[in-house]
Amino acid sequence: MRGFLKGRRLWRYVTGDITCPTSELVDQLDVDARAKYIDQLEEWDSKNHQIITWFRNTSVAGIHLQFGKFDTAKEVWDHLAHRYTSRGLARRYQLEKDLHALKQAQGQGVFDFLAKMEAIWDQLAICEPNLHNKLSL
Repeated sequence: MRGFLKGRRLWRYVTGDITCPTSELVDQLDVDARAKYIDQLEEWDSKNHQIITWFRNTSVAGIHLQFGKFDTAKEVWDHLAHRYTSRGLARRYQLEKDLHALKQAQGQGVFDFLAKMEAIWDQLAICEPNLHNKLSL
């Protein structure tokens, strides 16, 4: 999803770098400034909801039913990251156990077997402590 959104120049909406335009004094703006503000607000709202729709359309019902309480793509992304990222020792143990038990099935291609192994390796990499943050303390 990250690559998909980056390819459409929408990733910064998810990271929160591009936020909803605000103007507390919208009633005091001149006609041109008010029209510009409204255009920016509609553009942001359109992109934000487009991203949320993509999240919804690419997830199973049990997951995307949770999105109703969120107003922004960033909130949805943060919720998903918090809910579905596990980095504990129990998760690491389970992954190492799965990796140890992994066997190439008879007739299974090497590339298929390697793909399964790489998926576990990728998840193990997420479990690794972030040494960059610890070294900078």
